[in-house]
Amino acid sequence: MSVELLAPAGNMECLKSAVLNGADAVYLAGNNFGARSYADNFNNEEMEEAVDFCHLRGKAVYVTVNTLVTDREIEELLGYLGFLYEIGVDGVIVQDLGVADIVLKHFPEMSVHGSTQMTIHNLEGALYLQRLGFKRVVLSRELSFDEIKYIKENSEIELEIFIHGALCMSYSGQCLMSSFFGGRSGNRGKCAQPCRLLYSGEIEVEKKNLLSLKDLCGVDYVQALNDIGVASLKIEGRMKGTDYVSAVTGVYRRIIDEKSVSKKDRVLLDTVFNRGGQTNGYLEGKKGIEMFCFHKPENPYVLNNYEMEEPTETKHKFSAFLSLKNGKRALIRLKNLSENVEEIEFMSDFVCCEAEKNPLTKEDVIAQISKTGGTFAEITDIEIELDDNIFLPKKVLNELRREALNHAEKRLLDSKKRERKTVDSSEIFKEISAVKDDNFEYYVKVNNKKQFDIVKNYNFGKIFVPYSLILSDVDNFSGKENLVVATPGIITREIKDKIVSLMEKGFRKFEISNISLLEILKNCELYGNFRLNIFNSFALLHLKLAESCGKGNKFISCELSPELTLPQIRDIVKLIPVISTVYGYTPLMLTENCILKNADKCKCDGVGYIFDRKGEKLPVIKDMGECRSILLNAKPIFMLDKADEIRRAGISKSMVFFTIEAEKECQMICDFIFSGGKINIDYTRGHFYKGVL
Repeated sequence: MSVELLAPAGNMECLKSAVLNGADAVYLAGNNFGARSYADNFNNEEMEEAVDFCHLRGKAVYVTVNTLVTDREIEELLGYLGFLYEIGVDGVIVQDLGVADIVLKHFPEMSVHGSTQMTIHNLEGALYLQRLGFKRVVLSRELSFDEIKYIKENSEIELEIFIHGALCMSYSGQCLMSSFFGGRSGNRGKCAQPCRLLYSGEIEVEKKNLLSLKDLCGVDYVQALNDIGVASLKIEGRMKGTDYVSAVTGVYRRIIDEKSVSKKDRVLLDTVFNRGGQTNGYLEGKKGIEMFCFHKPENPYVLNNYEMEEPTETKHKFSAFLSLKNGKRALIRLKNLSENVEEIEFMSDFVCCEAEKNPLTKEDVIAQISKTGGTFAEITDIEIELDDNIFLPKKVLNELRREALNHAEKRLLDSKKRERKTVDSSEIFKEISAVKDDNFEYYVKVNNKKQFDIVKNYNFGKIFVPYSLILSDVDNFSGKENLVVATPGIITREIKDKIVSLMEKGFRKFEISNISLLEILKNCELYGNFRLNIFNSFALLHLKLAESCGKGNKFISCELSPELTLPQIRDIVKLIPVISTVYGYTPLMLTENCILKNADKCKCDGVGYIFDRKGEKLPVIKDMGECRSILLNAKPIFMLDKADEIRRAGISKSMVFFTIEAEKECQMICDFIFSGGKINIDYTRGHFYKGVL
């Protein structure tokens, strides 16, 4: 079976262009809960029209419900999911663990696809979603072909791969840049794309697009991905127009069908949209400055009336049986050969009679019944029982065909729809209850040995230490009751082996930075990291239930998303004790490509900086010694003077997060926590008061 070609649809015009140019499926969003809220998107009436249009042409429709959802939005979400379920949407694409659980439990006939926002980048992450009941996972764009092949060979879940379009600098689901720069959250569908703006380095002061990647063009990997059994190739572009959708969909349709790439195809892809060139770097297992567009064109849309092929419409194929007997009403039976749908039978009011002249022939019947232009159908196999010397007007045959096809269309659409399901939000909230935790304490997370040597002298409930630092001196860190192994945001096969080695050495307290670790760790105490994007009670419930996955793990506490306000945190049912960072430089990006190499040179063992257009100095560090960059906010969050408000919101564990601080700064913060006094730093309150869009 050939790989599915999945095209974007930001509006109805783009949807029709995608379908007519060869897409097997489209993905789109309603007016809420979609990660591209600045596209035109679809209201409910348009959504149903879009689903019917696609289903009549044998195409699938996947709806993005891939934003993080607050507790107060659950009621609206349930109504929306019920609507999508009823109109026959084939699947929903989700990021939020709580949303995923709701769909899996209450709308089981609607398949669930794990959004790329879930940051699934390894085999264990795919296996975890497979075990939960997900049908498909959209893997992170940063994976090489070899890693995709490895995941496919060792899992049964469907894999969806981005094959063309924009590349985010950060791993999807791990970017808070738009959120902290302007309050527009990418996790909530409002990304303002500050990564596409100008930045400079400490040495290289020229402002350029340091964080702007070229667009992905994976034409050379289409056949290979098809051959290894990838389920779907995805074109990015719900914010782009009809010309783009038509051209790119048409090119990839030809490549899939013809198993080759022409020079004309490459030229068209390069001209329909150009952000300074194209790249397939990650698929090749490469990264570096060749993937970047430091000086983007003023107008990336340069189609220039390029002549595109006329689109063709996919139609359902039907067989027909006609009985035209003297003295009896004309009868037609239609069987849909493309779908397993019940056969249609329709009988006209006209009674066949003997012809005075020019009797009806089988050729006459075939000619009229085959006229299906402008409809969703193609009648190719016609069987006729025809008495000799029969008279039947051609307009009756046309009416017979039209009415039968109308009934067939309705039956086909009805077969795709489902009975409406209503889920009461108040009832599902009753199913969960809070765990009382009066043990308010401070946790601390360090980035290096010097910081650890400072914080170990203070009364922190838990000290989170990078796994790489522990591995460098296992004996020194062994046996410390309050030590938690901190894990990086990306868990490669090599990193997995190192984490497992620590578990085998007796370490039993681990931070969970990615859900793939739930498939790796056994018989451990778990502490959720902010990278899990826990935004509502049901996401927290997911982690609570993860304890019963048969691996003997137990969640002790979990950090909530840094995008939540204090009132939103207060709303969340605390099924396990929750953590919130009350001091620290917030990680804004987690990137596979080195940020500093683009500006000056990489500082693998230290801190580098880039500067935005306002002159703000943004620190860049490595992700626990790995060759990945973490871009930090220019100012640290500081809520240490708001301990009473933190507690009233139900937060029982306050995290102090040290990254670039020298020993003196660490000591100053620790003294403030445990001894009081004044502190003089330039800080931000983050989103505790203002929240995000």
